[in-house]
Amino acid sequence: MSRRRKKNRRHKAEEAPASAKAPPATPEHSSALRNEGAKPLRTRLGALALVLGAQLLLLGLFYTMAGAFPAEARLKTLKPSFNAEAGKTVAVTAHLRYAFPPMLRSRPSHMVFRINLDGQAPVNWDVELATLVKVGITAPEKPGVHSFTLIADPDGSAGIGPLKTTAALNVLASKKPAGD
Repeated sequence: MSRRRKKNRRHKAEEAPASAKAPPATPEHSSALRNEGAKPLRTRLGALALVLGAQLLLLGLFYTMAGAFPAEARLKTLKPSFNAEAGKTVAVTAHLRYAFPPMLRSRPSHMVFRINLDGQAPVNWDVELATLVKVGITAPEKPGVHSFTLIADPDGSAGIGPLKTTAALNVLASKKPAGD
């Protein structure tokens, strides 16, 4: 309340005799009595500003830490090319580097690995998450060099993917008996 209003109220109270005053208003009709326990608007807005400022500070700290500890996930086959006979299965070993900061790291127990081999339908393998992952690829019947793509977490359901790597599959002609 401003000083002028206070002064005017005091001045009016002094001028009017006590007997000439109207009877005091009842508490049900007085708006001043209804708002008596409420906090002023400035106090409420100040509290809101403090809460929003604290949230903004925490968000800034989170982004600073995420920048200081960049997420790094890589997938790489141990060999650039694999040899297999036509129609046989070869084991492909891949190294999965999963170096996220501990507070951002999800801990999936299983992950899907998809193998895309030229001329074949994609094959999904559900494997346990480890640094070395082994999956099997069935070599095509046609001899030659075929490239394949290994994709870890293709849907992103484990929280790290999709990670891709490519390698070559050298399919050798199957050894037939000399009598044929």
